[in-house]
Amino acid sequence: MKKFKFFALLCFLMVMFAGCSFLSTGGISGVITDEVTGKPISEVQVSVGGKNTLSGADGFYTLSGIGAGDITLEAKKDGYIDRKVTVFIQGMVEVNFKMTPEEPVEKKGSIKGKIVDSLTKTPLAGVTVTLGNLEITSNEEGFYSFTEVKEGVQTLTAIKDDYEEFTTSVNIIADEEVTYNFEMIYTMYGSVTGTITDAITGEPLPDVYVTLGGGDFETYSDADGKYLFVNVFEAVHSIEAQLEGYDACLEMVEVIDEEETVFDVGMFSLITGTVTGIVTDGRGGPAVEGVAVSCNNYLVTTDAEGYFEMKINADYATELLVEKEGRATVRIQGVEVAEDATLEYEVPTRALFNPNWSNNPPTIFLDIEPGDELSGNQEINISVSGDRSTYLIYAYFNGEYRNPR
Repeated sequence: MKKFKFFALLCFLMVMFAGCSFLSTGGISGVITDEVTGKPISEVQVSVGGKNTLSGADGFYTLSGIGAGDITLEAKKDGYIDRKVTVFIQGMVEVNFKMTPEEPVEKKGSIKGKIVDSLTKTPLAGVTVTLGNLEITSNEEGFYSFTEVKEGVQTLTAIKDDYEEFTTSVNIIADEEVTYNFEMIYTMYGSVTGTITDAITGEPLPDVYVTLGGGDFETYSDADGKYLFVNVFEAVHSIEAQLEGYDACLEMVEVIDEEETVFDVGMFSLITGTVTGIVTDGRGGPAVEGVAVSCNNYLVTTDAEGYFEMKINADYATELLVEKEGRATVRIQGVEVAEDATLEYEVPTRALFNPNWSNNPPTIFLDIEPGDELSGNQEINISVSGDRSTYLIYAYFNGEYRNPR
């Protein structure tokens, strides 16, 4: 009987110690998921005391050999808020939990640039520039800038009256400043055309080099002296004509949207002589002021002393017209002067006898040519063609007048 009691006590102790051993350690396992998406989270570091593990691709983790009682489980992963869970361990315990993603830190950069006209390259002020939900206006130097811009590809748009809208994509880089310069295309266009002639002779000049806007446009005149510029933006432009042997001509021309501006140019030869004179009221009479003296397209006006002066092409036979309202028009034929020489005239004029008569002076024909050398007595045959009979003919020798009648 004693042996039986001893055996029973021994068995009880063995069971008790075995129970105590089972209850002193345990384990924990479970699945970790994203609180927002509900999807498993892999590679979460799970720690209990000194024991660590990582969750698998399915979010599952397990730790064993953990002492019984209350323990604190810690879970960490970049991009998530650290999680702590208090668990009572008694045997193997299943603990599933969720982790909350961290609020993403928005990375930002900046962008700046300059906006210019595509043709003139001049800065454009007052351009409205938008980038995402940001907006700014370019300054007087054409500069714009944005700061604190979310990184990544953004749409940049620029708008200005009379210009094509500009749109592009720019890549904003975190903690960096991007420089992006661009050009805008003007939409107000017209054209300029004209004929370039010799200012004295009126003859067309081919192969003249013509520039518009200081060189933004360039061309050459054709065989008829004509030139043409198209797609010229609306503005006041400088126009310059250059040809060897002629004085360069610089003028201003206004171009209007959707219109053709006609601008003719007269160029003066550098090989010239000078014609001067005094216009009087009859032969030897008082000076006549305000008389227009013209040579083809070139015109000057007499001063208070009746004096005029003009440059004409050297060695070129031409004629002068002397005109004033209320007075008979005078035509001087056969005007020709050597290079750098001066030819002087006294030009008598008369008031109109009858304002209803034709004021078109006759044309005189001689059997000698300008420049012919005369000596001794010379018979000159003269014929006249005109609207009315001729009253008086003056013949000039070396600029001085003679008056056969």
